[in-house]
Amino acid sequence: MNKKEIYEAMGGRISMSSIAEYSDEIQILGKYGMVSWMDGYWDVWITGIHLDKELSSRKVKYLCSAIKSLVKTLDTDLNCEAIGMCTCNESAYQIAILLGARKKRISSPNQLANLINVKQLITET
Repeated sequence: MNKKEIYEAMGGRISMSSIAEYSDEIQILGKYGMVSWMDGYWDVWITGIHLDKELSSRKVKYLCSAIKSLVKTLDTDLNCEAIGMCTCNESAYQIAILLGARKKRISSPNQLANLINVKQLITET
């Protein structure tokens, strides 16, 4: 999947800045791991390697318990890492948020009105 297809699969609720290339694949990157599309399922990797750090075993256990109901399989045999998979886009979105991926910013009507006013002021001067 390309960046736009992943964005659409997540319902447009993930920030485009969280969708990036890592290891020659487009993935949803979060603070505590990544989610990537792999031919019919979402691959979940709880790790800090993409940020050049190692997660504590306590953090990995906490994240594993949080996503346990959302994944079909979960392998915790790795040292300070875990790997899982899910097939549902909604589950993949929820996992991505739990792993620290950024949500898309949604502006309130007041914020949009203020933005329009600022743009008008800029064009008038």
